[in-house]
Amino acid sequence: MLASRIYPDCGCFQSRSLPSACGSGALSTSRRACRRANRRQRSAAITCASLEVETELEQVSDALSLKRAEMTDCVSREDYSRAADARDAAHLLELTVRKLQIQLDGEKRAAVRYKLGQCIVHRKYSYRGVIVGFHTECEAGEGWIQTMRVDTLPFGRKQPFYNVLVDGADRPGGHTTYVAQENIVLDKSGEPISHPLMEKLFSEFKDGAYVPRPGLLNQQQQDADR
Repeated sequence: MLASRIYPDCGCFQSRSLPSACGSGALSTSRRACRRANRRQRSAAITCASLEVETELEQVSDALSLKRAEMTDCVSREDYSRAADARDAAHLLELTVRKLQIQLDGEKRAAVRYKLGQCIVHRKYSYRGVIVGFHTECEAGEGWIQTMRVDTLPFGRKQPFYNVLVDGADRPGGHTTYVAQENIVLDKSGEPISHPLMEKLFSEFKDGAYVPRPGLLNQQQQDADR
């Protein structure tokens, strides 16, 4: 495992070179196959669950619209007893809609939203960087997870985490961080990133993002297959 320096950034891993995907030695073929299958199943489950929640949300939202229309109609006819019943029913549907919206947001956050070469800004610490790798959930060691208090994040360790080369203008020294998806915002400045590994990992800077070299693409695929 690579030697590293840990800074007080919740959900960030700092090192002089790219962090190991798993923080351990090579995995056996059977463990890799099992982990790969689990990731695919989890991705499929997230997609299926999101579709189900979206369908239910649409149905409940339609029911809420009808109940509100019923309440308005009852008031116009001065049938206040039925209007009160419709109001109470609408309130329960509003709570259900909000619950489904929160659930859908959480499931969408569990899906990988960013890709190699995209420039980002850390939501909390405001440094800029570029994505050079990612995992569907945090794969750092348990000790690091506890030290960085990853489980105190709203979406914890069960969300995508990204390897990011930090812009030398913000943190000199060629640092790499490991960042939770919820702490990432796309950088729209259109400005390039300064880091010693840029030329090695990317071929060009185009339309505000970097084009990964084949070696980086292969490394990400190997990480996904572990």
